[in-house]
Amino acid sequence: MSRWRGLIGRSLEEVFDFVADSRNEPTFNPAMAGMELLTPLPIGLGTRFRARMGRAGTLMLVELTEFDRPHRLGSHSGPSTASSPSGAPASPSP
Repeated sequence: MSRWRGLIGRSLEEVFDFVADSRNEPTFNPAMAGMELLTPLPIGLGTRFRARMGRAGTLMLVELTEFDRPHRLGSHSGPSTASSPSGAPASPSP
């Protein structure tokens, strides 16, 4: 499970939508070289992306496996022969 804590000057819904669209990940994750949407919009449960990782350009498949906007987002990712689950609850700051 990934966890991150910080103050972002946006609504929980805006942040959730930004993170759920994995095409945005290269803007905040330097290990991500690129991301391509493989399924039609809208983004939701079952949406799939092809990720290109690092300088070697290792390809990985990412699938959204939990999608409860704006409360919980989960995914499975890995090369074609493996996957690793990740998920993170979302909550507004007090």
